[in-house]
Amino acid sequence: SSVVIGDVLSKRIQIEDKVIIHGHCISIKDEKRYEEEVVKYNQEKSIKEKASFKE
Repeated sequence: SSVVIGDVLSKRIQIEDKVIIHGHCISIKDEKRYEEEVVKYNQEKSIKEKASFKE
């Protein structure tokens, strides 16, 4: 068994039995759609990080 802590961004992922992923996972085979989703994910992550630093 194993644990992945953090986000996984990949065009292809193979997960064996007894694996826990603690984070977001984007795995899309289609190149164009994958790139679009990664850009969207990174923008959302950046906005959330900036918002959390406001006092």
